Amino acid sequence: ERSRSCSWGRGGNAGKANGKVREKTGKEEAAQGPESTPAMEDTEEEVKKKRGDEGRLEQMDDLPVEIEGAEADRWGGPLLSWEDAEKRKVLSPELVAVLQREGLKRPTQVQRHVLPVVLHKNRYFDLVASAETGSGKTFAFLIPIVQQLLSQGDMSMMRPFFPGTSAQGMPLVMLASPTRELAIQTDKEVQLLLKDTKLRSACVYGGEPVKVQGQKLQEKQTDIICGTPARILDLIDAGRLSLSFVQTVVIDEADQMLEQQGLDRVMGELLTGRDLAEKNARQTLLFSATLAPAVEEICRKVLREEPHYVYVRIGNYDDVKGGSVAHIKQSLVWAPDDNTRMQLFCRAVADIHARRIREAQSKGGNSLTLRYEAARAGQIAANNSLAAADGGGDFRRAEQDAQAAARKVADLEEELRKSGGSAAPLAPPQPGSTNSLGMPLRPGQRPCEYFMRTGSCAFGMKCMWDHPERPPPSKPLGAGVPPCRVVVFSNRRIQAEQVTAMLRGRGFYADHLHGKMEQWQREEVVSSFQKTDFGVLIATNVAARGLDFDDTRYVFQLDLPTAIDVYTHRIGRTGRIGNEGTAVAYMGHKDAALAKPLAELFKLNSQDVPSWLEQLAEQPPAQGKGGGRK
Repeated sequence: ERSRSCSWGRGGNAGKANGKVREKTGKEEAAQGPESTPAMEDTEEEVKKKRGDEGRLEQMDDLPVEIEGAEADRWGGPLLSWEDAEKRKVLSPELVAVLQREGLKRPTQVQRHVLPVVLHKNRYFDLVASAETGSGKTFAFLIPIVQQLLSQGDMSMMRPFFPGTSAQGMPLVMLASPTRELAIQTDKEVQLLLKDTKLRSACVYGGEPVKVQGQKLQEKQTDIICGTPARILDLIDAGRLSLSFVQTVVIDEADQMLEQQGLDRVMGELLTGRDLAEKNARQTLLFSATLAPAVEEICRKVLREEPHYVYVRIGNYDDVKGGSVAHIKQSLVWAPDDNTRMQLFCRAVADIHARRIREAQSKGGNSLTLRYEAARAGQIAANNSLAAADGGGDFRRAEQDAQAAARKVADLEEELRKSGGSAAPLAPPQPGSTNSLGMPLRPGQRPCEYFMRTGSCAFGMKCMWDHPERPPPSKPLGAGVPPCRVVVFSNRRIQAEQVTAMLRGRGFYADHLHGKMEQWQREEVVSSFQKTDFGVLIATNVAARGLDFDDTRYVFQLDLPTAIDVYTHRIGRTGRIGNEGTAVAYMGHKDAALAKPLAELFKLNSQDVPSWLEQLAEQPPAQGKGGGRK
């Protein structure tokens, strides 16, 4: 058996200041207010169909399973189906009907193994579960905790509640998430399972005043509290929330929650420093895609001793790198400088969009919307060529091509408006306005703020086109062409801003997401991104964990992270529930420290390893010369 022992806290200064708990958001960046967009989200039936896609489920069925702790005969072994769960009295017929109604035709691999463990009589087992990103971990803990609450019946006599400004929420389950977005997303999934029941959940997180969020707990008793740990602490200290009745604690993204500097101390305070029952009097469930040995050791502070815990890992694991991501096609592109990186990235995204247009056309599509999107794809390609032109005749030709493409788009926009389409009207520029090259602005354009402020744009590359506001969301192409969303990761706030502005200037629907934005902005960006048929989201690590965007087919990393497990979480935004996905990362000399673990991860998941990566991995680590900035 694995040893799991460690002490809380690895440094950091998160915690309380002036009586308030500060929410830690990590390396996150800044943004503009989003605009509202026409709704284009998947219908409820489409979402259900994706959840029950048999092809996706089959891809995960053959993954290896490793179980430590209690033997399978102690908890009954994995489920075969929802019918098997009903027959074994693991799940009630009513909850099985809800799961099938929501499109969950059968349990995923992680759900098959986790449900009987969590639902063993009297909450006998604690659990640590590691499985690849997008494998159904969220429902793996939501289904059993909802079943537990339904089986208990009415608990109101044990938890007296008096509505009003002095009310105090006394939940039975606490779900802790590292980010606001993940907490909100988890609560939405909870709502699906609580539909038509008397159970109630509440979601709390930073970004809104404690008083406002405390009002969520004043009307009715709360059974499940979803939230970020610091905000849960705030509400406890404000007298709005008590954890004294909590029976089950779920820690999502456990590696980040228990080890990341700042979050580890907040979680330690939440688990041991307030009115939550001590570990032997509650059930604790830890879930993550990656659990390094150091994090596993911390688990002893959280879990009960043997024989009261089970450790489930699903997939081809390395202790640090995480689970199987072989279904995601991964590639590394050598880009020694930022200028090269941006040109390659813009060309790749333009090619993705153009391929979708060609696919629709090959299937007989010829609608006005499709012709408009084809013209926009041509304009994007022309703008990319203009940005890459060095000068002289090449620049003039590229400029003429870009202007011709812009006129074609404008003509089709006018046709769309006349036919009742939704191409947004273009605001006229201010008289005498020019772009960064002294050229007159086109309708809908404004001077580049980054160029005006710094004299450069997008990593020093001179801004060739000024940046309009976010273009209108692209419309479905029809002809059976599915939506396609692209998530791009950057390590720096300013880079995310610049890339977003540059993509908008070239005609893409683009937005960015980071932890320094106002909460309403973050929620609106996520919502808007999910409503476009083709869009690009530039994000920092705030979106690296847990967030599930349907139809995310590509993930790009403009900057590689410093830790390989972060790389794993990032690429997990595509290929959800066994679906295929593509992940592209740009690498340069500054990323040499990650070469060896990347090469090992590629081999672990049967990916082609570039020869230059193997050579870089064999080089000894660079030694600092001292005297530099630390």
